Amino acid sequence: MTKIYNILIVGIGGQGVIKMGKFFQNYAMEHPNISSFTALESRGVSQREGSVIASVRYLLKTEKKAQEDEIFISGFPPKGRVDLLIALEGLEFYRYISYCRPDGAALVNRNQILPKSARSQRIELLINEDSHIETIQQELPSLNLNLKNFTLELSQLPAPRPYLNQYILKYLGDLNIPLFPTDELEKSVKNFFG
Repeated sequence: MTKIYNILIVGIGGQGVIKMGKFFQNYAMEHPNISSFTALESRGVSQREGSVIASVRYLLKTEKKAQEDEIFISGFPPKGRVDLLIALEGLEFYRYISYCRPDGAALVNRNQILPKSARSQRIELLINEDSHIETIQQELPSLNLNLKNFTLELSQLPAPRPYLNQYILKYLGDLNIPLFPTDELEKSVKNFFG
């Protein structure tokens, strides 16, 4: 059976969601087990702190080359089929969790960014994150979940600091996904980000 590997990156405009999507496109061109890929991104609100997404779908190589040539992959993965969800902002994770496979993986930056309108009016969003996480873990017990406030960790590193998405990708190796072996991932990150 042909395997399609779905990646969904979500966040707020200005965080580098599109750039991270480009990283995974570049990774596909370097990886020998990926036969082709398709990508989709939303750019309309990328400079306005709106919700931004990027998806990359890999067609993994099979023994039947003819079968691979006949497959068409649409740009956006269906709900419940995302193998890897990367959320650069905490609240966006909750918005897109329904797209995750029950046995998928998620890297989540627990940092929350309030919309500019809420900040200007001094509106506070009070969300009991721990209860939401507990519910998600009960409903998706096989989800490989890595939750951290990567933004806070990064701010505590000495300068010069890496980009946030570069820093988060370092933790992708912790999820032990065969498609992203640590040595290949480190090499790709270094080549892409410099």
